[in-house]
Order: sequence, then C-alpha cells, then structure tokens
Amino acid sequence: MRRVNIFALSTLLFVTSLVAVAAAQDTEPTMPLQAAARAGDMEQLNAHVARRADLNRADDLGFTPVYCAVAALRVEATQRLLEAGAQPDARGPGGVTALMVAASAGRKD
Repeated sequence: MRRVNIFALSTLLFVTSLVAVAAAQDTEPTMPLQAAARAGDMEQLNAHVARRADLNRADDLGFTPVYCAVAALRVEATQRLLEAGAQPDARGPGGVTALMVAASAGRKD
C-alpha cells in the first residue's frame, strides 16, 4: 500500500479552495444589481456582493436592490442582500421602504 502524505494532500486541498474563492470573487456581474434582485439571480447577486457593490444605491427610478427583491417576493435574494448590509428602511419612490412593502404583503420572512 502506498503511503499518503497528509501534509501534501491537505496543502493541495487548501490551495484548491483558495483558487475557487478567488475565481468566485473575480466573477463579473452581467446584469444590473436591481435586475438581479428582481430576478432572484443568486449568482449575480453574489457577484455584486463580492465586488462590494453599493447595496443601498437606488436606480434611476428610486428603487434599491432590497426593495426590488421584496417587491418581487424573492425571499432568498432579500435575505442575501440584508446579510450583506442592505438597509431595509431605505426610502424608495413615494417614501415607501422595502420593510413597508413586505409588511403590506403580509410577509413574515
């Protein structure tokens, strides 16, 4: 039986994981942040988060990414944006917040 060098194997696994993380951070988003939030496109959202996009910046119509995710009922996208620092109380058009939209829809999640 061949002896497996545990140190070499663990080093190889560690380096492989570093390469995977670096590749994920180098992913260029291909759609605007608000569109990704509306679509619930987690790959695109994660690419924006990895590139440190301003998660509270409103688009030309005044909608923030978290507002778009909430209005489209994208729970996973909403959670990801909030975990990454998006503010649920940022005011959108008419002074309405994402939190207000969620409450008016009867959402508890």
